[in-house]
Amino acid sequence: MIKKILISYSNKKYSISQKRLLKSAKRKYGITNHIKYNEKWLKKKKFYNENTFILSQSRGAGYMIWKPFIILETLNKVSPLDYIIYADSDMVFMKSIEPLFKICSDNNGLMIFDNSTHKNSTWTKRDCFILMDADKEEYYDNYQCMSGFIVLQKRDWVIHLMTEWLEYARDYRNSTDSENELGYPNLLDFIEHRHDQSILSILYKKYNLPLFRDPTQYGNQYKLLEYRVEGEFLISNRYENQNLIKKNSPYDTLLEIMDVPLHGNNLISFLKKNVKKILRILKTN
Repeated sequence: MIKKILISYSNKKYSISQKRLLKSAKRKYGITNHIKYNEKWLKKKKFYNENTFILSQSRGAGYMIWKPFIILETLNKVSPLDYIIYADSDMVFMKSIEPLFKICSDNNGLMIFDNSTHKNSTWTKRDCFILMDADKEEYYDNYQCMSGFIVLQKRDWVIHLMTEWLEYARDYRNSTDSENELGYPNLLDFIEHRHDQSILSILYKKYNLPLFRDPTQYGNQYKLLEYRVEGEFLISNRYENQNLIKKNSPYDTLLEIMDVPLHGNNLISFLKKNVKKILRILKTN
């Protein structure tokens, strides 16, 4: 029988959130197994010792380079065609994700989801573009994907892609907030680097992979008409125009993100720090 395995990761800060995620998954929702990874487990791995400089950083519990690592660890354990569902620990399952598995299978064993209309140029530092041979307009103007939720199937090419993601993530110039070292400034609309997400966003463009609708509440505005629900959460209080609707994504809102990172004083601090850049971007759009 093909398994559908949920994996997640936490440090002490997110241990309660991880328990909440797994509790929501125990309602089944299309999942047959789960694997709970954590910082204590990671520190026993050779991978941790080889990448301590990055993994010892507090942001993203090591800039999220553990993410492709735990995906690959799981791929090496499971049988061919088993499904792996990676979910950030701040999510909870609201409905069955069963509809995603057929889409994943029909899409060569991989579903990567969109991240609204955030461009790489705004959320990727220049060194990352250069080191990934992506310092080109076609990559600058491309939209970012989300890296907090991924559905994949054990296939050779999927393993290859995840390995490539990890190899780029192990270079601190790609995955951390370090200053650019290759002699070129960030692009004019740059606000902040998005680490593992920036790397994955360049890779999906490199391989011309389709993006599917974010299955959390933050993808509601891109729903097909028949999946819309009156009064549901919408970022801009409206649904997007037909050109942006994800016609390849026939499913409901399946998960909810519970811990929004930008709120209260954190949001005020972020806006103060970046207000000039944000205003400049709004003027050019």
